[in-house]
Amino acid sequence: MERIEKRPHIPTIEELAAEERQKRNREREPRVNLWSLDYKRAYPEFDFVRSGELSLQIENEYVGLRRNWADGKRQRLEELTDDIAGGIVAYLTGIKARREERERWHRNWERQRHLDELARAREERETKRAEFLNRLAMISAEAGQLKVFVARLRGELKENGSGELARLLEWADAHVSLLEGELTPDGIAEGLGEQQLFPDPDPLLPPEAQED
Repeated sequence: MERIEKRPHIPTIEELAAEERQKRNREREPRVNLWSLDYKRAYPEFDFVRSGELSLQIENEYVGLRRNWADGKRQRLEELTDDIAGGIVAYLTGIKARREERERWHRNWERQRHLDELARAREERETKRAEFLNRLAMISAEAGQLKVFVARLRGELKENGSGELARLLEWADAHVSLLEGELTPDGIAEGLGEQQLFPDPDPLLPPEAQED
C-alpha cells in the first residue's frame, strides 16, 4: 500500500477570505460564542497527502520478526522481493511455532486439570470408603447387642410370650438376620458394588497408572 502523510493544511488566499467572511457573519449574530462546539472552519486543519512511497505490512500478531517493508531513500520496495519472501516464510514459521506452543500449553493445562479432578475424586472416595467401613462396624455392634438383648429377654420368659411381646421378639429376630445379612461376604460385596468403592479397573487412577 502507499504511505499517506498527515500534514498541516496551508490555507489559500480564497480560504482565508472565506474564513474572514464567516467570522464577520458570526460576529453580527447576537450573543454568539466564537468558540462554540458547532463552529466549523472554512478549511481543514490537516491534509492527507500521498507520499508516492509504497509499503508492505503483515497484519497479524507480533512474533518478534520483521513484518514491515517500505520504500526508502536508498532502496525501493520492488528491490526487496527476496527479503520480503524470506521474511514472510520466517513470519509464517513463527506463527506456526506460537500456535503449537499455545496448543501444547492448553494440552498441559487440560491434563493438569484432569489430574486435579481425579485427585479430588479419590479423596472423596476415600471418605466414602471409611464411612462404609464404619457403617459395617456399627451394624455389627448393633446386631451383636440386639442378639444379646433378645436372648436375655427370652431367658427371662418361661415361654416365648404372647401378644405384642411375641411380635417384638419375632421382629427383632428378623431385624438381626437382616443386619447380619449385610455383614456376610455377599452382602458386603453387594454394598461395595452399589457405591463403586473398589472398582477394577480403577477409573480414578492417573492415566500413567492406568496404562500399567
